Amino acid sequence: MKSLQLALFLKTMEAEVFANMSAITETTASMNITPTDLGNVGKQDAIHRDALQRILQAAGEEPPRPCRYRAVSGDMNSLLSVGRDIKSLGVSAALAIAESVAAADQTLLPGLLSIAATEARHSALLEAAHGSPPSPSAFETALPEVWAYNLALRFVIPGSCQASPPLPILPSLGYRMVDGVPAFSWDPEQAPVAQEEGKPLFIAWVNQLGPPAYTSLAMTGASNGTAALP
Repeated sequence: MKSLQLALFLKTMEAEVFANMSAITETTASMNITPTDLGNVGKQDAIHRDALQRILQAAGEEPPRPCRYRAVSGDMNSLLSVGRDIKSLGVSAALAIAESVAAADQTLLPGLLSIAATEARHSALLEAAHGSPPSPSAFETALPEVWAYNLALRFVIPGSCQASPPLPILPSLGYRMVDGVPAFSWDPEQAPVAQEEGKPLFIAWVNQLGPPAYTSLAMTGASNGTAALP
């Protein structure tokens, strides 16, 4: 049931974030998207959320309660940037969740695939409104559930969740490009990081349908390093 709990965790976040985003942008003009469009995205996310709640309740599971989410603010481009990040994550997570659930209960697969398809439509809408290609690749990249959960946590206020999916929290990893080279940073005080001290480290890259590719991390300090693209 952890896959469905993750799906509900993500859908609850999406429904609230897009409802709030719709209200914030009521006075902001954009040729490519309107507050009504954003509101409709949030309403469809809420329908998905409610359906997932019913499935969990029918299975005797207590659905996780909503967390509190980081405030979305700024101009339209900033809002759309957050929205497209959330929806891109949602598509990748939905694919992995559907694959996981299919192995346990085939009867749930049509509904989950339908949610994934709608999520892809939302993502294309947000990409186009942001001025990016609505379909940037031939295949979507499915993210492992643990990765998807940890990426979603950056939109959540720490400590605000009364109950969360039973998935591990990974050490946070900062990322930026420095002179065209991917650079990474982390907090060396995090327990999982301390346990790996002195061992070779690698960066995992995922793209479309291919398996993860690993490149070695060259340490440039006690808590940072660089890695080449595969």
